[in-house]
Amino acid sequence: MAITENSNELVPFSVLEERGWTPEMLKIHRLDGSGRGWSLVRAQALEGTPDWQDDRARADAGLPLLYRRQELLADRHWSVTMVAEFLPEPDVVESLGTNRRRHSFAARRVEAIEATDRFKERAAIAAEMSRKAAHAAGEKRRR
Repeated sequence: MAITENSNELVPFSVLEERGWTPEMLKIHRLDGSGRGWSLVRAQALEGTPDWQDDRARADAGLPLLYRRQELLADRHWSVTMVAEFLPEPDVVESLGTNRRRHSFAARRVEAIEATDRFKERAAIAAEMSRKAAHAAGEKRRR
């Protein structure tokens, strides 16, 4: 039985993958599935949104779709306070077991925030505070 574009049946991930979906896109766009598959109608509705189309273009270009909270802190030089201020709600929360969660943020959202003057000012302040703290720690070690 062929799957038609207007089908309300559940489809396997391979059908969505052919349409440009990635596992990360399922999480970001909250396309929930089950052991029986994913709703093609729901997928089609999401595919028409600008955010999905931007994520598809990012995926096609090999760009990240998500940044984990830890990546923001370590690799992109955000502070814990900056994450709380600019990204109070994660886009994706994954359970890692009892009382453990991984918070991730849509890359398009993170990069849009990083491009703002407000973020740049806040990042400069955080970098200066970090520099001063490192200098003070070095002075303390020398004593």
